[in-house]
Amino acid sequence: MKRHPCRYPLFLLLAALLLFSGTPAQAGGPGGLKKLVILGGVDPRDLPEPDSIEARLLATYCSQCHNLPNPKMYSRAEWPERFARMMHHADAMGKMPGFKAPTDDEKGRISAYLQKYGMQSIAADDPSLRDPDAFEFVWFCSSCHNLPDPAQHTPEEWDALLDRMVEHRRAYARPEMSLKERMSILKFLGKGKK
Repeated sequence: MKRHPCRYPLFLLLAALLLFSGTPAQAGGPGGLKKLVILGGVDPRDLPEPDSIEARLLATYCSQCHNLPNPKMYSRAEWPERFARMMHHADAMGKMPGFKAPTDDEKGRISAYLQKYGMQSIAADDPSLRDPDAFEFVWFCSSCHNLPDPAQHTPEEWDALLDRMVEHRRAYARPEMSLKERMSILKFLGKGKK
């Protein structure tokens, strides 16, 4: 059976129309755009220094398109590239009715804020990463973000954080960790006690 030459472009056009259809009240975004969901989106009051100009700018601009990201979602080193990518999208959307893009000064302030409060990473050449107990930690954690520094949290805090990460992995259909793998990760993280 011969395929119609426009089959896939037509499908993409229909998908785009469905994604960008609706009224602002239904869709929750500027010009009727549906908001994307970021797992673990935070309440603006739970941001570091929630009353600062930078936190308010982050909440104002970023929540136009998706749930508010936790600055600890990415490492300090990862945020500049991630934020630049989002600003590329914002610049493209800036012509849409109801969408407000940040000024260059505001972009700089938001980027600096995200880097200041971003996740603290462990150095790639840290000797502890050669420890056999580091394998599961590196395997699972590096599939989503830079490796976090074990010293930034207590073992109890890591246990709770790992629960959240397990939920994120499930939501993104990433391989789940076994109890043995989880215990290995917690053992490694516990070696860097706060």
